[in-house]
Amino acid sequence: MSFVIERVGRPTGTRARRLQRFERDRAVDRLGGRTLWCGGGLEEHLGWARPEGVVTAPLGPGPAPSARGGDVVVLGRPHGAALVRDCGAHALWHRQTGSQPTSWPPGLDAYLISRPGMIAAVVPAAGLGFAKRVDGEADDLAWASLLADVLECDRLECVGGTVRVRPVVAAR
Repeated sequence: MSFVIERVGRPTGTRARRLQRFERDRAVDRLGGRTLWCGGGLEEHLGWARPEGVVTAPLGPGPAPSARGGDVVVLGRPHGAALVRDCGAHALWHRQTGSQPTSWPPGLDAYLISRPGMIAAVVPAAGLGFAKRVDGEADDLAWASLLADVLECDRLECVGGTVRVRPVVAAR
């Protein structure tokens, strides 16, 4: 499994501001046109993106909301993930740190883990993990960027194994 760790914080220079703007644009592009169903205050982290086309909706007490294909459903418990995936939505399970499960329930697109100063996602189907170290008030951008990372790779199909690049020089 590959794991990518990024630091998200207050931009200190021109390059950092450009990177932050790129991350915001990428997140809005990836999340735009979808409804993000979530609870536990996660929708507050995406309030800045609502005028840009990112729609958030509270997750009700039932096992599955009225999600449609392409929507993102962040569940507090893994129950109902099959119903979410059956309608074509992305099923993510969010856990705050504490006691981590010894095994992850099947049928989810990704597992989100958060603690103060760090959020992470594990995408088993792609064999990838993403972590964002959050400095200061950049928490909103970190969540949007993490969700964009998950949506870019959670349903990738890999056929034929690893592709190896040809060496630049002849093999000896």
